[in-house]
Amino acid sequence: MKYILIASLLSSAVYAAPLAQVQNQQQQQTGQTQQNNPNAPQPVTNKPTGQGAGIAGGQTPTSADLATAVANWMADTSMVSNFLNTGASIQNNVQFKQAATVAYNAEVDELNHKAIIDAANGNMPSVIAANSTLATGGSFQDVVTKLQIMSQQGMAAANNIDLINQNRCVNVLPNIDAYMASTGSSSQAVRPTACNQNGVQGGVQGAGPTQPGQPAGSPAAAFAAAQALAAGTGNGQVQNGAPTGATGQQTPQQGSANTGATGQQTPQQGTANTGATGQQTPQQGAANTGATGQQTPQQGAANTGATGQQTPQQGAANTGATGQQTPQQGAANTGATGQQTPQQGAANTGATGQQTPQQGAAGQQQGAAQGQQAQGQQAQGQQAGAGAANGAANGAAAGGAAAGAANGAGAANGAAAGAANGGAAAGAAKGAKAAKGN
Repeated sequence: MKYILIASLLSSAVYAAPLAQVQNQQQQQTGQTQQNNPNAPQPVTNKPTGQGAGIAGGQTPTSADLATAVANWMADTSMVSNFLNTGASIQNNVQFKQAATVAYNAEVDELNHKAIIDAANGNMPSVIAANSTLATGGSFQDVVTKLQIMSQQGMAAANNIDLINQNRCVNVLPNIDAYMASTGSSSQAVRPTACNQNGVQGGVQGAGPTQPGQPAGSPAAAFAAAQALAAGTGNGQVQNGAPTGATGQQTPQQGSANTGATGQQTPQQGTANTGATGQQTPQQGAANTGATGQQTPQQGAANTGATGQQTPQQGAANTGATGQQTPQQGAANTGATGQQTPQQGAANTGATGQQTPQQGAAGQQQGAAQGQQAQGQQAQGQQAGAGAANGAANGAAAGGAAAGAANGAGAANGAAAGAANGGAAAGAAKGAKAAKGN
């Protein structure tokens, strides 16, 4: 019996234990269900009010919030301006860093007040224009950066005080006034003693808050105006949006002569181009005089080659036995490289070199294969082979209105053969001496 009773009790315990575990699990599941129930009571949190209410939860600031933002912003500007007033007189470097840190923190805190007004009035044209200078133009950030530098470097960076005033008095404080005015307040940012309403006392000046449609102000424009005023080249008035570059190329003036020392010259109408070196562009009605280089033919004047090639002229006799040339039709192109302009009515001599001056005697041609030219006679000239190896000169040119045929100004196989019978200059000239050489 005892064994039967014990066995019965053991079996009951075996069945009872799983039942207790199941009930415990059910209770735990019930508790979890209650915790996950969205309808269960939740602790109530306080909604943000006052400063920052315009940002948290996307709520629009109230008029009280705006008034608080204006007052706090004004207080922060006072703290920054106080450091700008006293910083230069601080002699202890540690104290200087501490004072700069206070001003830096106040400047950064101003962004909180600005954000509240932006949330309420960010679409107003006056606020958009003011923000273009404060944020987009970088004026506010420049003040923050320079204050931070002074808080870290101390008195070694004290020159940033003047730079902050140049930018802050012109760009920052007047546009903070515009932000405050957008709330209906008559309060304004607190200026340091170095500032007047729109700029620096006796220094750089702005035009007040940035107006809709005006270019944004920038620190660079303020600094440039201050430098120009100090150098005596400006009046200190900031020119926002104006180009500040003072270098570059000058635009040529119309109606004046271009005179180049080197390079190519642009043609001018009615004026003379005088170049020291380089190629000259043809002029209209003026003489080209080049020191070196190639000359381009002129209109109404004689064309003169630059490599010794000569163009025959008509209607005049040869004058000069010492290498001087008679002016050509209308104007003369004169090079400075030893080239000679061909004579009127004289023989064409093609060569690649220069002509040796004749003194009433026979002159030899350099570069011609054969032949000699006899000058000093009555308009009689013989043609020498113009740069050809086998050229021979036959014929004679009589002066006057005869059309002396000249070929071979530098041609390869040119040979000149012409005969002219005219009675104007020489009368009845019959022939000439062949190229025998005197």
